[in-house]
Amino acid sequence: MVQSVAKNALALSVNGSLRVLFGMIIQILIARALGAEALGKFAVMTAYIAIFQVITQLGLPNLLVREVARHREDASRYWWTTAMVLFLAGGGAWALQVGVATLWGHPPDTYAMVVVAGLSLVPFGLVITTEATLRGLERMGIIPAVQIIAYTVYTLGVLVTVLWRLPLVFLGWSMVALQVTGAGLYLAYLFSRQVVRQPQVDIQLARDLLRQSPHFYGLPMAAIVPNRVGIIIIAKIIGEEASGIFNAAQLLARALFFVSTGYSEALYPALSRLFVAGKDRFRMGARMATYYGLVFSAGLALAMTAWAPWLVGWIFGRAEYQPAIPVLRLLAWEVVLFVLNGVLGVIEMAVNRQDLTFYIAVAKTVVYTAIIALGTYLGGVMGAAIGTLISGAFSVGLHIMVVNHLVQSIPSLGEWLRGSLAIALSVGVVRLTAHTPLWAAGIIPVTVYAVALVLFGVVRYTDIRDFWGHLNQRTRAIAP
Repeated sequence: MVQSVAKNALALSVNGSLRVLFGMIIQILIARALGAEALGKFAVMTAYIAIFQVITQLGLPNLLVREVARHREDASRYWWTTAMVLFLAGGGAWALQVGVATLWGHPPDTYAMVVVAGLSLVPFGLVITTEATLRGLERMGIIPAVQIIAYTVYTLGVLVTVLWRLPLVFLGWSMVALQVTGAGLYLAYLFSRQVVRQPQVDIQLARDLLRQSPHFYGLPMAAIVPNRVGIIIIAKIIGEEASGIFNAAQLLARALFFVSTGYSEALYPALSRLFVAGKDRFRMGARMATYYGLVFSAGLALAMTAWAPWLVGWIFGRAEYQPAIPVLRLLAWEVVLFVLNGVLGVIEMAVNRQDLTFYIAVAKTVVYTAIIALGTYLGGVMGAAIGTLISGAFSVGLHIMVVNHLVQSIPSLGEWLRGSLAIALSVGVVRLTAHTPLWAAGIIPVTVYAVALVLFGVVRYTDIRDFWGHLNQRTRAIAP
């Protein structure tokens, strides 16, 4: 399990990092050249796309990962059937997106971007079907290569729009180009490697998958919908410039999300296999996955908190983005809640209780929507950031109760306390070094955290040695 998870987590983390890198380049171009209001308009467009991408999925991708992992010999039939369903779902989701945007009401240029970008939902169905199939087959190495090419096309489209001062609607057409390129490259790979063969659309299989899929909405809904809804709410309550400020902070914070999302995604097929291998092995694997998810994500959040002032200054440049610094310092800690939600949700799906993941995600979305609206109204962008953390902690608490009831695989109280103590000590160091030179403010807190993990027994030297040993073996094995 360790070798497989290490290899695939590396591939998916690289993929997530690439998406973040290109996403940051795109939004930095817009932020620097066009200002916070234009960034806010772009954020509203991408918020609609992210929300309706979740709707387009119909909950099928995570179910497809599980089924392909368990029935690899039948991957072609699963791909054809799911691709047909999601291709049609993309067209329906676009029509629904246009209707919602019309009723909600936006400035004309924002509305035009939302309508045009929605066309990308149709090829997105093919993209997400292929990525889920490759994850189930544990052939994740091709995903970063495809995304590099697709996101390069996307970035060039944005660059041309910004440099030539074209109408903002061309940003929507760039989004369409991204998904069309990705879909075309994935299709070429699948057929050239004979992962899929002649058409095998199975209507009965489609019905069976759709009956099971609604509960698999849980993880993507919890990870994507609340924050994106928040952008739209902020834009409506305090304006698109304010949503641009919040989005600037969220852009940097979400960079941590995509770096860490490969962790929970790589765990899913591995834990699915462990579940059928025996309860004791599964319980141990689930406990360690949760424990190290906390340790890993807290280190990322700590680094982002320490570097927040310099990151905002370097990346966005303009003085109008200074209010994003305190917002970023709060939102950086959302990555801990994001990783824990993801790992605990994967555990629930691995034991075939994706219904509980779905119900928790619905509860989080409802709570978040209410809290973000109230927080924004009362406290502006800082109130929105606080509301984001509260809703994330709420869903983590629900997941912990559910997973502990299902498999009793939650880390012990002592492990939680040791990890929390290491985090608290390092946060204190961040405050002490806030006004020191850049190298000290950025490096000392992270170093203290790493040392505290070992001293407090949170991470054992043997665990580090075994992990890097397996990772090096896999790297040598796949090296040309």
